Amino acid sequence: MFGDWLTRPVTRRKARLRRLMPRRIAGVFVRRHIANLPVAAPATADAQTPLDVFLRCAPRDLAIAPMALASLKQHVTNRIVQTVVATPESHTGLARSQFPDARIVADEEILSAEIRGEIAAATLPERTTWVAQQFLTLVHVSSGERPCLVWDADTVMVRPQTALAGRVAALAISPEHHPPYFRLIHALLPDLPLPAWSSTIAHQMVMDPGLLRELFAEIEHATGDRPWWRAVLRRLEPREVSPVAEYELYGQWIRTRHPDRVRLVRFRNLGLARSRFSAGAWRQESERQLVDSISSHWWIPEPDA
Repeated sequence: MFGDWLTRPVTRRKARLRRLMPRRIAGVFVRRHIANLPVAAPATADAQTPLDVFLRCAPRDLAIAPMALASLKQHVTNRIVQTVVATPESHTGLARSQFPDARIVADEEILSAEIRGEIAAATLPERTTWVAQQFLTLVHVSSGERPCLVWDADTVMVRPQTALAGRVAALAISPEHHPPYFRLIHALLPDLPLPAWSSTIAHQMVMDPGLLRELFAEIEHATGDRPWWRAVLRRLEPREVSPVAEYELYGQWIRTRHPDRVRLVRFRNLGLARSRFSAGAWRQESERQLVDSISSHWWIPEPDA
């Protein structure tokens, strides 16, 4: 009961009340609640609903990304119409050799020089590339025609699942909660109910182009700023290392504005250091643990020798 109460989107005033609960105690209830959500699994109907796939591939992820894409082809029940891999222009040649069946697009083709310049001006220098990746997703998907499974290039899917059944997308709920993301959403959409605890960041998400454009229009209307991306950049916390996440922005918006378009599922993911992942440990862990995906983020500490 408490877990549902803590993770339910509410007004800002009610969220402040819920945040009075100590983080450690709240975390216990939130994790219990999430553990009772349905797992991501193959759908019984509309399991082959067509969609596109989009991977943002930083140069440091080029060694893992082919495994990520192969895992989607193996485990996603949906019919993948098109796969697009975005990477810096300097690495497009290597990406084409790594992903012969995908359409390779340079980051610079997706984000105009104007957007890239304003991102650089609004963020910490060492985080400009990371923040730009959030905008890569939003700009690319909003220009598409079909729903798109956005997948992190450093994550492999290890169990069969349906990302989109008809018009309903699986939306994973995780126990994380990064306050700057929510402060940004409040600044953009003051009346949008948000949870005091939990998150929609799960290293992947199905986004609908039409709904994404609707979100952009709402941001422009609420803030009075145009275009939407400038409205977002003007409200970033300039000294914050991670000031924005496209998964949180779209995920929290769609679960409230269009609850009939999502099915909440449990986030089951394991993180492995690069050395263990590269050595094939992810295969053994996927068989040993009940997870749906395994990630090898560059920042995960390496185990002691």
